[in-house]
Amino acid sequence: MNYFELLGLELDFYINQNKLKEAYLVQQSKYHPDKFVNADEASKNEALEKSILLNKAYDTLKSDVDRAGYLLELAGGKVNSDESFVDSPNMLFSVFEDIEQLESANSLVDLERLLKIASEDLRAYKSEFSLSYKFYNLIEAGIAYKKMIYKSKFILNIKSNMNKLAAVV
Repeated sequence: MNYFELLGLELDFYINQNKLKEAYLVQQSKYHPDKFVNADEASKNEALEKSILLNKAYDTLKSDVDRAGYLLELAGGKVNSDESFVDSPNMLFSVFEDIEQLESANSLVDLERLLKIASEDLRAYKSEFSLSYKFYNLIEAGIAYKKMIYKSKFILNIKSNMNKLAAVV
């Protein structure tokens, strides 16, 4: 049983986060180890294992990046998030441009502008992933997944720089 089935959700990249949380809480309330304090050892272990599985499923499905990787795994796609996604000169140029813009951004306004652009890029990569996955183009979905990983990390770097800059002011 996969994580989507476990939580009663449709197998899709785009999921309703409220439904995910609600399904998780319902399932977790059934299997939470605290409910099995007076049960026999086998029942306690089974409840603990189910609770751990539910936590892992919820954590995986609530993250767009993790959910994309999981969907690729389910579809039999090779997922190596450490492998470089820079498969073209355009992507390499884009990465270098991002780094250069981040290094040269020295105001909150500059960083906010960069964050807005990066967030739009991430939305586009999510869309690319979803479309490629729906049409079972696992190679393109894998490339979009790696772009999502990169851009998510880049956004974290921007936010870190924003926090550092705000702390100085």
